[in-house]
Amino acid sequence: MLLVGVFAFLLYAATWHNGYVLNDTPGFLHLSPTLNHWINSLVFAYTVTVIWALLFHLSGSKYYAFPTLTSLLFAVHPLHTEAVCYVSHRGVILAFLFILLAVLKGFTYFHTRYLRYALMSVLAFVVAGLSVFWFPNELFSDGVLFPLRHLDLWDRIPTVIYILGKSLYMMVIPHPLLFNYGWQQLPLYTWQEGSLKLCLSVVAYSGVLSFAILGWRRYRWLCIGLFLFLVPTVLLGLYSFITGFGLSESLLYFSSFGFSWSVAWLIMALWTKCQSLEKPIWRYGFGLCLMWLVIAIFAIHIICTVNRTFDWENEQHLLESSAPFMVRNAMYHYRLGNYFLAMSSVDFAGREFLEATRLYPAYTDAYYQLGLLYELRHHLESARWAFKKALYYGSPKRHEILSKLIVIQDTLGDTKDRDRYRLLLLK
Repeated sequence: MLLVGVFAFLLYAATWHNGYVLNDTPGFLHLSPTLNHWINSLVFAYTVTVIWALLFHLSGSKYYAFPTLTSLLFAVHPLHTEAVCYVSHRGVILAFLFILLAVLKGFTYFHTRYLRYALMSVLAFVVAGLSVFWFPNELFSDGVLFPLRHLDLWDRIPTVIYILGKSLYMMVIPHPLLFNYGWQQLPLYTWQEGSLKLCLSVVAYSGVLSFAILGWRRYRWLCIGLFLFLVPTVLLGLYSFITGFGLSESLLYFSSFGFSWSVAWLIMALWTKCQSLEKPIWRYGFGLCLMWLVIAIFAIHIICTVNRTFDWENEQHLLESSAPFMVRNAMYHYRLGNYFLAMSSVDFAGREFLEATRLYPAYTDAYYQLGLLYELRHHLESARWAFKKALYYGSPKRHEILSKLIVIQDTLGDTKDRDRYRLLLLK
């Protein structure tokens, strides 16, 4: 049990030298990036350990292979790199950890009937719910992560079906991994298009659900894993349908547990089948192929995970690694503009902010940054245009924008609009 936790901790050793990226902040204790990344790695390692302990208790004390294989598959999956490397997503790891602890303590209560374990289980569920509030505020900002928000509920269904298919695809083939799947990153499908991808998604999920229901008596352990994958993934689809949210690697963190469970069961079932073959040549040959297949899966996932942790080293590496796949992503250009701004490349920053507004016309943060740039270079007409756009699309920085517009109007001598902005500022 301890070894799988140590392995998971060392797997993310490269993150200890990483800095803050995107929306990361030192937090309420003003911790250094190194200490924050240590905390994330420790929480993740403990989560892997709890997975082992839970499955060990569920499968019986005589079995070590199933909990070990499941916890290791969960530990090495590259999809978890965002949750572990991104300090702002610590809430996802904590929420899942406390859900596991709640189930583990609940399982202990039903075996011992000690009330303290029931109370610990309830407390763990409460802490898991509170951990969600650690999720970054950026998810609920100005809609760049909500590509479906402007669509009617009925028109969102085709894209939600695609998101479900994309989630399953990323479980099997986690490439490419991106820090944002928002506006223009996910295709928006309509009912008229009748895309093959939507059909494949429906067929895949229908098949998995049918097998999980029909095969419950014969393959109960496999079906449990399939349900543990299906339920969080379908909830993600429902969340996308209601809020217009797109997709996030961190939100697949819960689903990957069921996926790892199912893959571990399949590997063990194939190994058992292999040992039952009568001819030694078939038994050893099939067993050797299966062993090398498992080794290849682990090796590929470990390499992908370690490489991805280096991408999260700083914002420059993260943007460079995403460049080939995010040319039409508004948030990518906004982040690139901020990076250029930090490097004092004002012209390049302005181009990226303009590209972000072209891809997503209601990108208030990009308009606000453009206004600041134009104001800095004394292009007051352009600054007024950018600030008015940000105000029109409902920027949360309303007070600051109105104050700047008043100053600009004073400088330009436009008293009519100046007085109107003053009235708006008082409301």
